[in-house]
Amino acid sequence: MSAQDNADRHPLRGHLVIHVGGYKQMRKCTFHVFSSHPTQLIPDRFVGAATYPTDTPEWSEEGWAVGDNPRDRFCKWNGTKPVRRFKDYDEAVRFVFRLRQKRKRPNEAYTLVYVTRNGLGKDVSQAVSSLDDIEAIELQLCAERTQIETEQANYRAQLEIERPAYAQLREAYGPARGFTLSDFLKRVREQGLAAVKAQHPHSSFYRNVRELRALGLID
Repeated sequence: MSAQDNADRHPLRGHLVIHVGGYKQMRKCTFHVFSSHPTQLIPDRFVGAATYPTDTPEWSEEGWAVGDNPRDRFCKWNGTKPVRRFKDYDEAVRFVFRLRQKRKRPNEAYTLVYVTRNGLGKDVSQAVSSLDDIEAIELQLCAERTQIETEQANYRAQLEIERPAYAQLREAYGPARGFTLSDFLKRVREQGLAAVKAQHPHSSFYRNVRELRALGLID
């Protein structure tokens, strides 16, 4: 299957980045002492970086990523430097293959990580090894987004019952005045204008009616 076929069947809603484990910056003046040989100083270049499972804190804390730079230099996984992004799965796989051929570091582990947004608009990331993994993530997030949208719609509907047109009134008259007018509008809709009029001083009643009519909320 070609890259175009993959893109047509599995368009990436998010993007891919490459996590690098088992890599560290060597320090010439750093030496290590191990309990097995307490009198021997081991130069840092002879001590390889550890690799960690993707579900451990160390995987993120000690990990690196392929940076967005011309020389493919690595940058810290949770650092501030920009990370190279891939919108095409096959392109990312080919890049990892070239990276292995170029560096020839058997201790280094390259992991594709899919980054997308959840229903709350926050970035979520997960290690993947196939397009099926990405599709499964998106299906799950799609279900979550649908649930969130349904809950938000229900909340807005309930809020409109309890505090009708509050957002519009708050924008027009401020939070405190908007709250008062929303409560007034709710009682008008439940009891009728004549019944509410009998419960208010004329000055406040007519002011409320005038301001609600200005926004087209009552006739």
